Amino acid sequence: MAASICIPQGSTRTLSGHSSRVRSLAFNPDGNILASGDVDGVIQLWNTSTGQLQGTLNQSSGAVSGLVFSRSGATLLAGGLGGKVEQYTVSNLSLMRQYTDAIVAPGALAMSQGGQYMAAGTGRVVIIWDVANGGRSTRFNGSDNTITGIEYLANDSGLVIGDSYGNVSIWDLASQTQRQVFDTGWEVASLALSPDRQTIVVGAKRDSTGVSEVSFWDLNGNRPMTPAYFDNPITSVLWLPDGRVVAGSATGEVLVVPSN
Repeated sequence: MAASICIPQGSTRTLSGHSSRVRSLAFNPDGNILASGDVDGVIQLWNTSTGQLQGTLNQSSGAVSGLVFSRSGATLLAGGLGGKVEQYTVSNLSLMRQYTDAIVAPGALAMSQGGQYMAAGTGRVVIIWDVANGGRSTRFNGSDNTITGIEYLANDSGLVIGDSYGNVSIWDLASQTQRQVFDTGWEVASLALSPDRQTIVVGAKRDSTGVSEVSFWDLNGNRPMTPAYFDNPITSVLWLPDGRVVAGSATGEVLVVPSN
């Protein structure tokens, strides 16, 4: 299977390497490395300027369901459907640490802005680990439905959580209480926050007409921008450091979405 990505120069390049369906994508903070994970547990790292494969990892926890780089770009976290999150050193592709007892939902893995904590959605539960010290910090019920997306707010003060019923909720981490919830109207497949952490982009799965939606929301549930619609099912969304939004589809395409 080939994965198509949008590289920083604005053109497209097809990267061939995975032999099974690509399920997760993540860019490092500089945007010069793309990590891709497939349903067989294979993770590949690509140079986005040259399109060259930089390395391959074989995750031991089954299908790769979530990928996220640390804020420094030095480590990569990979969640799997087999019940583990694995932390790798990017420079030498070595396994640093494993976190167990977490079947990570696709796209439901996030790193705090400060780089100390990792949050994962597993079913309806949010688990937070202190990755700087290798220990689990806490867990709480983050939704009445299956969690499908998770991101940290500015200053790591809270979480944005999306679920399978189309709800997006804002949580305060200090009190572990829900501050805000709004209905996007579509089943949330993935979500991401803008670089300033003030706008949410939501990738929604197909409705009965066969159309998928990429929509934009502020933290109060208002829509500051016009949504975009696509014929292919959207599986993931990413907000790049340069302000562009890309959406991945189940057909292997990655689409650039207007975000202003």
